[in-house]
Amino acid sequence: MFFEYIVDNFMLSNYHTLHYTASTLASALPGRTIGGIFTQEKDEAVMTFSGLEESLILSCRPGWNILYLKPAFSRARANSADVLRPAWSQRIVSVSMQGSDRLIRFGLESGFSLYARFYGAKANLLCVDESGGVIDAFKHAKELVGSRFTEPVDRTPVYNVSRVTESLRDMQGTVSTALKTLFPTLGSTAVREILFRAGISLTCAASGLDSRGLRSLGDALASVAIDLDHPRARIYNRPGQEDEPAPLILSIIPLHHLGPLPDRAFDDINEAIRHFIAGRRKAEGVERTRERITRSISTRVERAERTLVAIRDDLAKSNREEEYRRAGSLILAHVQDLPKGSTSAALHDAPGTPEVKLVAALTPAQNAQRYFDKAKRARLMRGQAQGRISGLEEIVVTGTALLATLENIHTRDALQTFMNDSSRELEAFGLSSKGKEREQPPFRIFTVDGGFQVLAGKSSANNDLLTMKYAKPNDLWFHARGSSGSHVVLKVGTGAGEPSKKAKEQAASIAAYYSKMRNAKTVPVVMTERKYVRKPKGAPPGTVTLERERVMFANPSLPQER
Repeated sequence: MFFEYIVDNFMLSNYHTLHYTASTLASALPGRTIGGIFTQEKDEAVMTFSGLEESLILSCRPGWNILYLKPAFSRARANSADVLRPAWSQRIVSVSMQGSDRLIRFGLESGFSLYARFYGAKANLLCVDESGGVIDAFKHAKELVGSRFTEPVDRTPVYNVSRVTESLRDMQGTVSTALKTLFPTLGSTAVREILFRAGISLTCAASGLDSRGLRSLGDALASVAIDLDHPRARIYNRPGQEDEPAPLILSIIPLHHLGPLPDRAFDDINEAIRHFIAGRRKAEGVERTRERITRSISTRVERAERTLVAIRDDLAKSNREEEYRRAGSLILAHVQDLPKGSTSAALHDAPGTPEVKLVAALTPAQNAQRYFDKAKRARLMRGQAQGRISGLEEIVVTGTALLATLENIHTRDALQTFMNDSSRELEAFGLSSKGKEREQPPFRIFTVDGGFQVLAGKSSANNDLLTMKYAKPNDLWFHARGSSGSHVVLKVGTGAGEPSKKAKEQAASIAAYYSKMRNAKTVPVVMTERKYVRKPKGAPPGTVTLERERVMFANPSLPQER
């Protein structure tokens, strides 16, 4: 049986890890005088001592409740603050774990106590006087100063095997849940190890254990309890990371359920914690970069897939090149029979041929040429769309391959190698060789019918930027008439052929939605080409004038994602 490994910070703030750490501090700190206590990182305090090069780091961060000695720690010149002043210049007389709670007490010569209370998100450091009054606190001092602090009852946890056999069969849920209920100081990692040593599944029901299973569970619990009484710190690393190991779990007992994972043992718990935290911070930095790159590529791939669907749907509905060519040929074949001024003609060269529409102001020959021109434009548009489809398909294929490679990257060296080897492909996704995204248009971005991109401004200054810098002369420009609101630009050339009526209506709806008339049923929206939009000299941000315009009535709404 091999349990899937997971990154685990929980063992850092586990009762037994804290107890082991406190026991080492009980040998190192008594007799030392506190030189000062300060903070320079959020939720982290640093305690210095006279005559000692090492400083004590006390972290109250959720998920990182821990304390450890760190050598040669220097205080920053800026952005640091003194805390817990009543404890300064006081000599430490004792360090002890209080009861079965994650509470460490530093006894001071004056009779004051300094408590490190590691309760997850409620972790804090408290300075308490002889009578139990809180005189200062690292966090939430205004609320806590003057309150009373009561020490928990000193009850060292005992892992009674007979208690398991007596209670387990009557408990609801899994064996794992039952063990955590019976022995809350064990923690998740130790419970997984007990179940592995007993040969019991994580999903096994507590009431389903037979007498043999109960004996195996009792033996495994006793075995882990012995290991906890003789702790030795070790770090288990991600496999295949010998050159730059990425730590997964810090433990003070052997974890057989992790199977062949590489590990390193430490004689000093403080050194192990320092090594684990440094490795995790480095690995998390790599993970954050990897996730950011993954998110950028995934967004681009998903957008390309949606646009492909839109373009293909549009092409399937509007392949009219042959229809236009046939209409032109029919007109030429019957040019003698068509009087000038006709608006339509029933010309048939095969069953089912539709009636040909004509422009009355044009001669039959001119009408025929008009249809041939439309056939040519349809052919060009279809070619452009096919070219765009090829480009979008390449984005999907390349992006999918990059995402598959990123899944297996967990170290800084591997990430840098990936960035260098894939620099050309990453450039296509707006990512440089250093993993930073190129600047993206700072607007709201939508996709409308036909795969066209629509940009909407976010403020008056942003409207100016969109209209005067990002929009091209032939792009379509929209704005709610008679009302303040976003400038909206439909980018011609980003979809299949020319924007359809539906695409224009969707862009107008976006302009109506991002206007002061959003709550109206219908909103008048002006549409024009960007080249007819002017910015008067000295006009306030977002103010423009139009040379031409067409008014549409739109329902305020945003396009649905395909």
